[in-house]
Amino acid sequence: LRYFDPHGTLTSTGSAVLRGEGRGYTRYDTSWVRPFQDRLSTLQLGDTVAPSLGWTRALRLGGIEWRRNFELRPDLVTYPVASVAGSAVVPSSVDLYVNGVRQFSAAVPTGPFVVDQVTGLNGAGQATVVTRDALGREVATTLPLYVDTRLLARGLSDFALSVGALRRDYGLHSFRYGNAAALASWRHGWSDTMTLEGHAEAGSGLVLAGAGLLKRIPNAGVFSAALAASGGRHRGGQASLGYQYVSPRFAFDVQSVRASRNYGDLGVLEGVPVPRATDRATLSTSYRGNGLSVSLIQLRLPAATSFGLGTDPLGGGIGAGTPIGPVEETPAITRNVSLAW
Repeated sequence: LRYFDPHGTLTSTGSAVLRGEGRGYTRYDTSWVRPFQDRLSTLQLGDTVAPSLGWTRALRLGGIEWRRNFELRPDLVTYPVASVAGSAVVPSSVDLYVNGVRQFSAAVPTGPFVVDQVTGLNGAGQATVVTRDALGREVATTLPLYVDTRLLARGLSDFALSVGALRRDYGLHSFRYGNAAALASWRHGWSDTMTLEGHAEAGSGLVLAGAGLLKRIPNAGVFSAALAASGGRHRGGQASLGYQYVSPRFAFDVQSVRASRNYGDLGVLEGVPVPRATDRATLSTSYRGNGLSVSLIQLRLPAATSFGLGTDPLGGGIGAGTPIGPVEETPAITRNVSLAW
């Protein structure tokens, strides 16, 4: 169901079983969304999924959310774009090729020039600048480039603030909510090579705060790191390290997250434990239009017996979602290896 007018859009989703066991209607999400294009932001009332960072967990809740929405400006490039500089001895024409594809062509006067906002590139690549004078003489210069769309351009900020109640038994019950919660995430382009991140959560005797960064290494990928700490009923810490490199021939992505014994976020209050260790590695390559990808995901979870039964704030579950006490680690490790061709 969807209704829209100049003041916003009202949307409601669900499913109905007409016959047999479980007959009835189950509501999924209901929300009213109003965009503010002049502020590049959106106000949402109702059910929402609080945006997450690379080292936090997304949570479903019902309430109010105020967030940045760059989709209101499709023409806005939010990540740092590459720029290429050169010099012309005489008035010339300039052609810019990125990975062999011409992206820009213009006439330039005598002296130095800069071609900025080089688009059409994600990851490593090569830019070739060809200057041609009136006599047809050409000079070609090739430069390495690296662009990562996860970074924010210098001075640009992204944010999300959510306040409400955590959703329980999503997909099973239409109107079941749990603990009150507040979440905030923030990202800022400190420079064209570094993006800062921050995150905070609070609810039912638990507080959490953390900070991270993404740093582009010149022509060698992007390094990421984050630290977070929780207090109140769950006191502990979490650390995350990651690295990503993308090129036209192959891509490599790895991340490792470690949490201390009593570290917890808002999901813990609803019975969903924080993994004590999460490792992820992906290697992909392409050849003659065919792609091959190998992924490894490894999890180490706390002992289930220390948590009792709880509900998943992102989906269905069992139990009443009671508060959780100290946990014990289990030696069992879950590994998942996938191969895609």
